[in-house]
Amino acid sequence: MRDGTLILAWHAETRAEVLHVLGPIPPLRQLDVADLFRPEAVHDVPLDVMAYAFIADPVDRIFAALAEAASAAFVTNDAHLLDHRHALCAPVLTPRACWEALVINPDIDDGRSGAPTEGAP
Repeated sequence: MRDGTLILAWHAETRAEVLHVLGPIPPLRQLDVADLFRPEAVHDVPLDVMAYAFIADPVDRIFAALAEAASAAFVTNDAHLLDHRHALCAPVLTPRACWEALVINPDIDDGRSGAPTEGAP
């Protein structure tokens, strides 16, 4: 991501959640991740979180809404999101599937988008 291969689409709420999740993890809380939140990738429009009420975790709804607003795929191991991946407008990839798409099979398209863009932890 730091080299620009992937762009982290973000919103103030998703940035706050990412920092909240990283904070308690000793090796990660020391990392400077500020440069991952590029100003040109911010989506500061209101997100339609209620469109994702079928996702159990309210925080996960924010990531789903951001992915749709940004027209981006997102990468997660979160079961709440993976369980509903086929009901979402944006592609939801596991880290392994993202890696395989980018490194092993870069010419394979999932039929819904181009190369995956990481938009969530």
